[in-house]
Amino acid sequence: MAGDIQRTTTLPDSASKANFHSQTDEATIRSDKITNAMCNSSMELVATKLAQIDTANKVTTASIVGTPWPDGFILGYELTYFDADATAITLKQGVAIHGITQAKTTAPSSALTLDTAANYYDGNLADYSTEGWNYMAIDTSGNFKLLGANPPDKSSYVTDGTIGDATGTLIYFWDSGNTKHWRVVGTVRCYEDGGVIKAKWGQAQNGNTIMYSAGQGSGTTDQTSFTELNLNDGANGTLPEITEMGIFNVQIAATGNGAFHVKTADAAAGAAGKVFNSDNGAESLTVDHEFLQITDGSQKIDYKIAGTSPTVALTTSGYVMNIR
Repeated sequence: MAGDIQRTTTLPDSASKANFHSQTDEATIRSDKITNAMCNSSMELVATKLAQIDTANKVTTASIVGTPWPDGFILGYELTYFDADATAITLKQGVAIHGITQAKTTAPSSALTLDTAANYYDGNLADYSTEGWNYMAIDTSGNFKLLGANPPDKSSYVTDGTIGDATGTLIYFWDSGNTKHWRVVGTVRCYEDGGVIKAKWGQAQNGNTIMYSAGQGSGTTDQTSFTELNLNDGANGTLPEITEMGIFNVQIAATGNGAFHVKTADAAAGAAGKVFNSDNGAESLTVDHEFLQITDGSQKIDYKIAGTSPTVALTTSGYVMNIR
């Protein structure tokens, strides 16, 4: 039996082949096989049969839904450099796996003015009368929006429109009003100047690394035993919720010896952590140390100061994002 048949035609033995009848729009039936089947969207193909597709023209690349990259993969979508007090930001082009969708753009975004309500995901201008983080994200089409103070709260999702889960690293923000997920790509510290929202400091980005245009004071005081320091809180807000590794500089000025000890806030009680010293006998000496330090999940570290009354200044130079 050969020839083209339509779905509306009665198939041989159609009573037992109702499933095929409903899921195949058109096909050519030959003596040994069915060819050129135009599958209805409701058809589910068996994975073991798909594994046998190894010849050109048996299936087109456009017919295969999926990607060799994992959910959350992102390349590009970096913020272009901006200075302190910037009023707008721009996102470079990129590609990302957004759920099961490939989001891709081939040109930088238009500049998003921080003080324009239409540039926010919900159309409402965020309030930065008290300074804070302004997160930013893309949707499945690569459209770029500001999220205000909303960090990512979901790690993955199956269907956009159905809320995802939060069992892994948080990379999506669930927009309950529009029932969609936004893929978070970065953030900027904002404040209001004369009622206008601006970037508090400048920053540059390379992949998952952010460097500030100037070191930001991190609020240490003289402590002779390990003391917790929250780096995502108030005036000490130099690390956002999308990192667990800060880039720091510590300056130790001492006549004699001085030392700065630091460790992650969830380290074991007896852990010594990193130790940075300034020791020049009876002479006055100032030493700078640049270092990476892992924080706990809430951007906290523990530190203490030792030695002969040293003066210690800790600044944050940047951070490594955990969402890339």
